[in-house]
Amino acid sequence: MELEGDEFIDVHEGGELSWMQRISNMVKSYNQRIEAHGDAARIIVGDIMIDIGPMDSKICLQAHLELPLGRESGVQLEELVERVSRVYRAIYAIKGPFSYVLDDSLPDLGLVHVVKCYERPGGLEEDLEEVLKTLSTGP
Repeated sequence: MELEGDEFIDVHEGGELSWMQRISNMVKSYNQRIEAHGDAARIIVGDIMIDIGPMDSKICLQAHLELPLGRESGVQLEELVERVSRVYRAIYAIKGPFSYVLDDSLPDLGLVHVVKCYERPGGLEEDLEEVLKTLSTGP
């Protein structure tokens, strides 16, 4: 579900905002876009995507690096280096450990997923705010 304008995720736990609603509100406070469905969401900051959702009974944050597999892709080296730099700057605003998952299933593009998982959503919320602050301040 893509959120527009005043729409919001209406998920409540015992009369209080759910962790996903708090994340949605936080993302909106940084004037960024969030697409959410249930307990998973994608946050879009310019050309950077960050996914949050369950993985192996934990809640995880994933930032994605798209890496063309050759200059035939048409991506300029300077653009690629800048995008990779922004993703790493944002992710390294928080403490690890991180996992790296390589997805080479696409013929012209490699994806590296930088993953950090949490036992509880509170830690994810704190770290996500640091990531959003870093992305909002620019290079």
